Amino acid sequence: MTSNTASLPLDLIVRGATVFDGTGSPGRRADVGVRKGVITAVGAIGPESPAARSVRADGLALCPGFIDIHSHADIALLREPASPAKALQGVTTEVFSNCGLGFAPANDVSLEMQRAACGGLFGEPGECGWSWRSVADLLALYEERGVGANVAYLAPHGAVRTAVLGAAARPASADERRRMADLVREAREQGAWGISTGPWYAPMRFADRAEFVELARPAGFFATHLRDYGEGLMDAIAETASIAREAGARAQVSHLQLGSPSLHGRASDVLEALEAEHRAGAEIGADAYPYGAGATLVHALLPSWATAGEPRELDARLADAALCVRMEADLRASGRDLSALTVLGAGAEPLAPLEGRTFGEGAREVGTSVEGLVCLLARESRLRATFIAPHTPEEDLVELLRWPHLCIGSDGLHLPDRTHPRLWGTFARVLARYARRTSTLTLEEALRKMTSAPAGLLGIRDRGVLAPGMAADLTLFDPALVQDHATYGEPDRPASGVRCVWVNGVAVVEEGRPTGRLPGRVLRPS
Repeated sequence: MTSNTASLPLDLIVRGATVFDGTGSPGRRADVGVRKGVITAVGAIGPESPAARSVRADGLALCPGFIDIHSHADIALLREPASPAKALQGVTTEVFSNCGLGFAPANDVSLEMQRAACGGLFGEPGECGWSWRSVADLLALYEERGVGANVAYLAPHGAVRTAVLGAAARPASADERRRMADLVREAREQGAWGISTGPWYAPMRFADRAEFVELARPAGFFATHLRDYGEGLMDAIAETASIAREAGARAQVSHLQLGSPSLHGRASDVLEALEAEHRAGAEIGADAYPYGAGATLVHALLPSWATAGEPRELDARLADAALCVRMEADLRASGRDLSALTVLGAGAEPLAPLEGRTFGEGAREVGTSVEGLVCLLARESRLRATFIAPHTPEEDLVELLRWPHLCIGSDGLHLPDRTHPRLWGTFARVLARYARRTSTLTLEEALRKMTSAPAGLLGIRDRGVLAPGMAADLTLFDPALVQDHATYGEPDRPASGVRCVWVNGVAVVEEGRPTGRLPGRVLRPS
């Protein structure tokens, strides 16, 4: 790298890279010029056009910065705004909240309830505390404190519902639906790109179809953690598509996966169901991460009657021996084999030795049943324990990743304990394993799924494509060397092979190392 500190017309020139514009078009050798955070030129830039900074990129690939369309970075960006886990993979925009889990809009009571219910996935925000209540308040914090990546916010259904109904385990009334819709409209006015929903989680699982339609309509876009990824997957897809059609909204199926053995080998059937919904008029896409196992909160496994109401009510039920016996009986009656699940974060120091062990191994170690271990983990961790669950076989995952309407999203969890390797590895793994080694995707298609495809699905107009006039979010990497290193055993090992990353024209990674700069912006719909 060379530099020139004189006052010059261009702030940055990247010379000689193979440029991929993010649309799926083949790469071509070109120079790229940047001024004031905007791409000004793509092509041959002569040596007589100097810049404040010039980067030689022969043999490297330059593309739009990656858009993580499924992120849970809400609180992590307040705690660690530079987010090296994502920066080192080339991510320049984080889209959150997802799965309906998040913390704005809120009031004093509902915020405390949300913290108790899903704080195990997020941790604490650091010195700013839990000071916001509105979406505007929260977005202002990112702007005031600074962030390394751009922020695109989705208003979480769980927060909206709790702000109006508390933890009520019932469908909303017509008046309550209107009040929730008003909160969604207000969130949109304050900068949200839409909403996220999670009918698999309490209290969202108690919402009826009318509620989802009424909230999706003013949102315009909704990402959804489906009601069921197992036996009811096809019905859940149909439900989502029908909501999208009636509401006139775009839909995104979050972390598409095959969560039941009966679905294994049937990825083509699932994709045909999605295609059929397209033909019927639903504008529906999906995101997925390149792993065959997922992670979430242990108490989400409990029967719906147990999780109904406020988190303190669940705490009380878990402390009642008779009710725990009933929970365990219901878990056994569900027919789901829980023994192959793996303890991710135990959430309580005495249970920390169970981390990395299967539920079957952990149950034997503590002298209880697998179902008893679920209750034990939820109780002793105060609802903070997390687990890993295998879901999609490799051959099915390959087929899902190839679906043209599927984007790459990390679903990365910034857990206070051990986390899932997708946080540190998702984007590098797609490039290394599924583009370079197995040719599941061409490099052009892999990049499209990380750039222009998520930008188009969400409606971001000034990013996701490398062209003059677009924001200078850029990722420079070595296609032959980019590699994920995070594993289930060592999930926080950083990716390698990403040489430089610029956010709004400012380097957040240089020569493979984070710079700590915070040039990210809060993106708002135009």
